[in-house]
Amino acid sequence: MSRIHRIRPEYRDPENWSLLHDNTPSHTSLIVRQCLARNRVSVLNHPPYSPDLAPCDFSLFPKLKLKLKGRFFDDIPTIQSASTQALEAIPQTELEHAFESLLNRCNKCIEARGEYFE
Repeated sequence: MSRIHRIRPEYRDPENWSLLHDNTPSHTSLIVRQCLARNRVSVLNHPPYSPDLAPCDFSLFPKLKLKLKGRFFDDIPTIQSASTQALEAIPQTELEHAFESLLNRCNKCIEARGEYFE
């Protein structure tokens, strides 16, 4: 949390923001939940099986896969380097668009009262 406070001082007050993350075990583990509770971080519930509400799933990973598709790597550091370069090459405007899309997707989910829709 100290890194977040250092990089984003406007997030020091937990009442000013909420965290949205998916239901992966690394996000829902006891240690993570305890840390968030200890720091009074408000967590938005993520509907199960909803990759359409996770910017990484509907925006970031497809862009990354497209850049790395068909390439072969000799070792993990080379994969890490290629992935980092691909991610850093994504323009800021595309990231902004992903979060605008997230807002629209969340609104649709709210309108459907959490029910499935296409």
